[in-house]
Amino acid sequence: MNDIGPDLLAQPPMQSVFHNGIGDIAATLWGVTGLAFLAWGLAGRDRRLIVPAMLLGGMCTSSVEPLLDVLSGCLHPIIDQRTAVFTLMGRSVPLWVVECYGLYYGGFGSLNLLAFNKGVSRRGVWLWFLAPLLGDILIEQSLLHYNLYLYYGNQALEISRFPLYQPAGNSVGELFGVLTLFFLRPVLSGWRWFLAAVIAMPLCAVMGFNVVAWPTYYTVHSQASQAVVQGSGVLAWVLTGVMVYLASLLVAVDSPLRKTGHLVLA
Repeated sequence: MNDIGPDLLAQPPMQSVFHNGIGDIAATLWGVTGLAFLAWGLAGRDRRLIVPAMLLGGMCTSSVEPLLDVLSGCLHPIIDQRTAVFTLMGRSVPLWVVECYGLYYGGFGSLNLLAFNKGVSRRGVWLWFLAPLLGDILIEQSLLHYNLYLYYGNQALEISRFPLYQPAGNSVGELFGVLTLFFLRPVLSGWRWFLAAVIAMPLCAVMGFNVVAWPTYYTVHSQASQAVVQGSGVLAWVLTGVMVYLASLLVAVDSPLRKTGHLVLA
């Protein structure tokens, strides 16, 4: 089912069966964790708007999952799946994915945004970027182990069925969303936080993922040599480094742009 014809996308293994029992466990765990994180957010004056807004924005970000799945060769099995929240582009998105997006883009996003609001150094930006990056690796390796979804096609940097350019794309997408809200924060209050998060997080997730992962889109759906395929994955990481470096120049308190007066933040 991974055959690739002329000018065609890699064909997903549509005969794969969804494991409802494991999916229900994942949905329960993510749901309970999300509620606990929400409770933590509401308990703090400086985060009682940001955290719920980001969690909602993160859940809405799951709307881009079908597009990224098609581009990067990922499939959530449709057969026997009873918890699908929506289906687009022939891709079904189960409940646990929506919850996981909420915690990943909303949870890590909240922590990053709160840190940026307090002020971080350029080194701190890199360290905070590592949180969603390592979180993605841990989450995906665990879920892939239980066959909740799968990657197919000519994947780059694949270890234990996991293509390592994926955490780079997801983390940069989360970072783009956080940066957007960071610069918008002087004009955000009340319901505006929710509107901004719901709009910014999905849009930035697509932009961020595509900025760094676009080289792999061409190889995952091709019969290119392994040198080219793996090179596309390496290029994705190079682009990731460039994006984080630029982010550090924009947001860090010790950025040379601030010292020279070329960047003024409210």
